[in-house]
Amino acid sequence: MPPMAQQTSQSPRDQRTESLNRVISMLLQGLALQNFCSDDEEFEAFQRKVRKLREEISKIDDEDTGLLVVGSSARAPDRGDAAELTPRQKDIQAAVSMISESLLSVARPPELQAQALRESEHDVTSARTSDEIAAAAARLSACLDSIRTQILRRNDAALLPSQSYAPSDIDLVTGLPDARQAMDALSAAWKHRKRYCVAVFGIRRLDAINQRFGFQAGDESLRVVTQHLAEYFARDYLLFRWRGPCLLCVMEKKLPMPLIVAEVKRVAGMRLQQAMTMKNRDAIVAISMTCNIISLETDSIDDVVAKIEEFLVSLLER
Repeated sequence: MPPMAQQTSQSPRDQRTESLNRVISMLLQGLALQNFCSDDEEFEAFQRKVRKLREEISKIDDEDTGLLVVGSSARAPDRGDAAELTPRQKDIQAAVSMISESLLSVARPPELQAQALRESEHDVTSARTSDEIAAAAARLSACLDSIRTQILRRNDAALLPSQSYAPSDIDLVTGLPDARQAMDALSAAWKHRKRYCVAVFGIRRLDAINQRFGFQAGDESLRVVTQHLAEYFARDYLLFRWRGPCLLCVMEKKLPMPLIVAEVKRVAGMRLQQAMTMKNRDAIVAISMTCNIISLETDSIDDVVAKIEEFLVSLLER
């Protein structure tokens, strides 16, 4: 008789456990590759968790323990809140941050809205579970809708340089909208006074030019100055003829105020000239300007008008 074979066969229970080990191992590794692991180091860490899980499964000796182990395995792929971001996640986070910062620079929302957008951006890039992603997406959508609404309202309230005027609203000397239209524009800008300011320009010694060369020469000086200012400001801002030697420009604060002031002074400081004829003799007359920047952040529009008139009076007294 052949010697009795050693008993190496496994019991049905052991076979089921081993099969379960293999199936769970394959499933979890596949899940890790598909959704959770994006580099070798992370996958190795996940495999260590899988091996630990298999050890726990091999020790199952009753249904209750099996339920506990299987229940805890649902957290095996979880990397935890304190885990560091992978290179891919960091790239995504940087890209989202770049998009949101570009939006903020264009929208220029209040600080609370800007902070809300940055927090939503962080929620989206740090979300792990489906519920977290859905919640973060909902918050981000609400935040973007708020900023979009603000931009649309701002555009609706903007004063457009291309605004058309009736012939009766145009100053005959300069071809610019007259003082009545200037008042309407000032009133509209004052409602959004943090976004706008006023630059007022005056021609020095216009009365002297009128007296020496005639009113036609004074009108020509106004036209020369108008053409000069329009070259620099008419495309982006609103120009008006106020009265006397003054022209008005309603300006949106597209740049920091120091840069706006510097540009206004630079343009006003350029010396202009025109040819005049007096008693059959030609003469070249220099035209010079002065200017002032007036804030719209006042208690009323009347305060703005008062400052413009003060500038006009001081100009006439020189």
